[in-house]
Amino acid sequence: MRIIGCDLHARQQTLAMLDTATGEVVNQTLSHEGESVREFYSKLPSPARVGIEATGSMKWFLKLMEELGIDCQVGHPATIRAAEPRRYRYSNWLDLRKVHPTLQAFLFYNHQPTMKHKLVLIGVGKLGRTLTGRIISQVFPQLDGVRIHRIDFCVDLFGVSVMSLAENIFAPGTHNFRIYKSQDGISHYFQCSGRRTVLAYDKVRSDKALRTSNLDLEIARLEVQLRGKGVPIRDFRDIHRYLEFDVLGPLEVRRVIAAFDATKPTSFLAARGFRSVVSEYGLDGALKLFPSSNRSFLKEKYLGAPLKDQLSSLAIGLRKGTSDWLADRIRFPRLPERRGTRPAKQRQNHSDDGLDFS
Repeated sequence: MRIIGCDLHARQQTLAMLDTATGEVVNQTLSHEGESVREFYSKLPSPARVGIEATGSMKWFLKLMEELGIDCQVGHPATIRAAEPRRYRYSNWLDLRKVHPTLQAFLFYNHQPTMKHKLVLIGVGKLGRTLTGRIISQVFPQLDGVRIHRIDFCVDLFGVSVMSLAENIFAPGTHNFRIYKSQDGISHYFQCSGRRTVLAYDKVRSDKALRTSNLDLEIARLEVQLRGKGVPIRDFRDIHRYLEFDVLGPLEVRRVIAAFDATKPTSFLAARGFRSVVSEYGLDGALKLFPSSNRSFLKEKYLGAPLKDQLSSLAIGLRKGTSDWLADRIRFPRLPERRGTRPAKQRQNHSDDGLDFS
């Protein structure tokens, strides 16, 4: 029997054929020109079975298989992806806090010694560089082999809402933005990919300690997450080099301009309408509601010049947070001494000075 896995495309298909009698596997690419597909499958010895992934253009192929009397199985893409073998699948995991309370981490591992293991630190931002290195060295004595798979950077903006950031920041050239609304507030993803994610979320509503304190203060957290091949420095020994990198990336800070002009009421109303769309979806979402051919016009017509000082302040805040973490100076939002206010000393310790997203 011949079992054939078919990767079906518009102009060609890639085949992997298994002969169950001999165990031979043959890989082949078949063009869709002329009658080449019909000729190939009509010459297959019976019985034969073909498996394909469901696509929008598969009807002609299914009809051909029916005409030739070949069994054709169609699989759902998600089911096929789930069945794919992963290179580093962890068969076991261990909560290291049960071993020792200072080991704030989970260890994912396999029994095979050649497989890679993964250490997930709990609240790494609150541990600092020294304690993080100590935990890693206790689990993996050979620090030379420790590689960073994911690293996050963040800056907290006091008195700033998530939507204020979303209305003024966008990532040029990216199309994978997202908006999530839940009981924990709004999370706005300016960029979301397998290697790099830039998002803003409500720190007060997402943090249980801050949420239960009835704190009358908005705190928006801007976070940059790098993972996999998007991590520029993989060796843990060189983690201090992140002070040299601008992790914020190609973001822009722009404001919507809707100046009143009595001689051009249509333009003014159009600008107000665009601003209302921005208020609902954010600047990223509003611009990407329209075709890419119209975005340049919208930016030129309704947006002001890039505010480089604001963007620079965000980059400085991210770099300062990295510097403090490396020096074991942990700066997280602390509850004010009096409800609704924040001490002057605390204001100086946070990087929201000079930022205005109102």
